[in-house]
Amino acid sequence: MRISRLLDSRKGELKFKDVVGSLGAESAFAAFEQERKQIQASIDAVVITVDALEAKMSELRSPKRTKAILTDFREHYAASRIALQLHSVPTKTMQLASRPSLSGSGGPRSVLAYYAAIWRTVQGKSGTYDVPVVIDSPNQQAQDDFNLPAVLSFIAKDLPTGMQLIVGLETPTDFSFDRQETLTEKYGMLTKKDWEPTLELVDPLLKKMYDATLAQKQS
Repeated sequence: MRISRLLDSRKGELKFKDVVGSLGAESAFAAFEQERKQIQASIDAVVITVDALEAKMSELRSPKRTKAILTDFREHYAASRIALQLHSVPTKTMQLASRPSLSGSGGPRSVLAYYAAIWRTVQGKSGTYDVPVVIDSPNQQAQDDFNLPAVLSFIAKDLPTGMQLIVGLETPTDFSFDRQETLTEKYGMLTKKDWEPTLELVDPLLKKMYDATLAQKQS
């Protein structure tokens, strides 16, 4: 019965006994062994890739790395509070999700110190990614003449070098940024005269993004 089932087994439209009948048992087994080796080689390649990814994930989730990230974050937060003229607070048990309150004039500076600590951490030796940052208005909660310059100085000088940063300022400032755009139309940032130059700048980037997405789907 086992021999009968084996002979009646199919691979696609072809029965094993048909292969045996036409090629002989030895040739049939040789052909199947060659195919088995090809399939095993493909399996081995996938297993190696999976093992490498699992090792990388274990490294990223390791308690040692988590501790290093938290240590960097806490140190950056403490330093940012000092630069923003805020009183010191205990940071030994502070977690990444411990976002400060926005209340009071010191609230916006505390929040800026918190996010600046995150930006510095992700760009540090333990970081794995980078993000563009937009600060829509540094003068939150109407900072006074003493604290507003500290906020502007912190944004211009103390944030990580090389990060993509966009700052919205309501008044001119003496602190320098790489580029300045003065808005002249109410409720309008991109004016008609800027449409064509902007399209020429964005189009190649969009094409590159779509091509990469398509290639990834096809692979």
